[in-house]
Amino acid sequence: MPKNETMHKNATLLLGMGAQRCGTTWLGTHLRSHPDIYMSAIKEMHFFVDPKYPNTWNQQFMENRLAKAKTGSEKLARAFSQRIKIGTSATHGIVDYINFFQQGWDEQSYYCEITPSYMFLPAEELRKIKTAFPHLKIIFLMRDPIARLWSMLRFNYRGKDEGQMIDFAASCLNHREYSARCDYRTALENLDAVFYSEQVFIGFYEDMFDGDLLNRLYAFLGVDPIVANTERRPNSSKTAHLPDELANYFAAELMPQYKYARSRFGDKVPEGWLF
Repeated sequence: MPKNETMHKNATLLLGMGAQRCGTTWLGTHLRSHPDIYMSAIKEMHFFVDPKYPNTWNQQFMENRLAKAKTGSEKLARAFSQRIKIGTSATHGIVDYINFFQQGWDEQSYYCEITPSYMFLPAEELRKIKTAFPHLKIIFLMRDPIARLWSMLRFNYRGKDEGQMIDFAASCLNHREYSARCDYRTALENLDAVFYSEQVFIGFYEDMFDGDLLNRLYAFLGVDPIVANTERRPNSSKTAHLPDELANYFAAELMPQYKYARSRFGDKVPEGWLF
């Protein structure tokens, strides 16, 4: 049996689907060191896309990453070169996606990638994924909505004028790139509509670094735990004070997400979330 068929039959796809600025880079780095999980050389594959919004796949970004990788890691450069060739689910088949993983897979129980923008995918696109990978498992991470949004703004405006960031932030939720990433309710309801509850792990960023989240995740995956390095947190955004006027605007706009989280998760919602 060809290696890609063996992997598809004997290993389980593990997809991280969100949300951005919720510790997904840290989690991907940690999972890469687990002996039962093959983590893609490229953490965010951006393979699955909503045909209505194909620009979530940015080929120029991948080409820029390829050019950078060529000056350093030969392995990473090969991965980006191959990634560019396979396009997206709108242009290429699942076999190309599987073949990307099988090149590095070595009998692990899971093969994994984490693309936060997959939380945008509507139920009809999620059903296509389930048809191709009926036993896949999903990780969905959440964070206090205001803290997540403010972190995203600071990260996106790193190295730029802070005044520009503040000006844009005052209307940022009018832009889909920002509003959709705050919409936990729609993302979770789409997952509920397609997958069994035992296929979806939901965790909170605030629980990630005290061991509780990882212990639950390992139990969900059925793998042995490994020690995590909670000191190093890649992709941290710069510190900046959130002005009161912006905080009030964010709170008013995001209150439905807070109410949904409380109604769905009750006391499991971390302390510190706004209510």
